[in-house]
Amino acid sequence: VTVPVSAYAAKGTITVSTQEQLNKALKAVKGSKNTIYIKTAKSTSFTIKKGTYAKATLKINAAKAKIDNSAKFASIVIADAKSMTEKAAANSIVNSDKSLTLTIDKKAKKTSVVTNKKAASLKLVVNGQLSSLKVQAAQKVALSGSTKNTPSVSVSKAGAGITSSIPVKLSLAANATIVLKKGAEASSIKVTKKEAVATVQNQTKKNIVVKDAEGKETTVAAGTKTEVSVKEETPET
Repeated sequence: VTVPVSAYAAKGTITVSTQEQLNKALKAVKGSKNTIYIKTAKSTSFTIKKGTYAKATLKINAAKAKIDNSAKFASIVIADAKSMTEKAAANSIVNSDKSLTLTIDKKAKKTSVVTNKKAASLKLVVNGQLSSLKVQAAQKVALSGSTKNTPSVSVSKAGAGITSSIPVKLSLAANATIVLKKGAEASSIKVTKKEAVATVQNQTKKNIVVKDAEGKETTVAAGTKTEVSVKEETPET
């Protein structure tokens, strides 16, 4: 059954489960504040071509779906997906998925990501420009890729675990475990609150400097693990 675009345009939220429905919905929301909601339990894929939907929101709840996005939205909210590849400029992505692979394509620019699901796992492959990553829950985040930029990564909830093989600029306002691997040698770490403790495992071949909330610098030698806080710094071999 073919549904006219006008039928979609009348709704505040347009729920779609196929590529054909998605294409019609994209035409309908052009210039509007409507929400496109991708919802399906099927193993499938969706491709969103280059376009500007600056007032519209894209929501995704499709556990077995692969999403390829080249369009600009007001915001993108991921509740569930198998994977997503982001190729557009200046999109803001909010991730609440329990397990997601999110690729920032080499075409992507100024992408910002917020991830907020407790006990979740996010694999972030950064080949393009990731401006910022905000970790707002106790979850595991693994960063890798070929980006030439250094994203800002902030942690605001205790219990997060960050593993990175790309350079990152880390800001910790809560207890976190950091593992820096080969490729992350140019990383920097700052603990912004006195009560926060950074446990840093440096698996690179270069020293990493950690600055605590009082401005004191601690060097985490290559191949060592160090706990850094205002109260004490306890190196481990």
